[in-house]
Amino acid sequence: MVATDFFTVEVWTRRGLQRFLVLFFIELSTRKVEIAGIAPEASGWWMSQIARNLSDA
Repeated sequence: MVATDFFTVEVWTRRGLQRFLVLFFIELSTRKVEIAGIAPEASGWWMSQIARNLSDA
C-alpha cells in the first residue's frame, strides 16, 4: 500500500525566503519514501506531469 502527501519547505534563494511544495509517496510496508516533485506552487499542469512521470515506467 502506498500513501501520498505534500509538505512545505522554506528556502533562502536569491529572491529571499521562498516556500516550495514537496509531493512525496511512501510505501507503508517498507517506509520507503520517494520524492515525486518540488514546485513553488501546485498547479494542474504540474500534477498532470507528475502523474505522467509515475505512470510512464
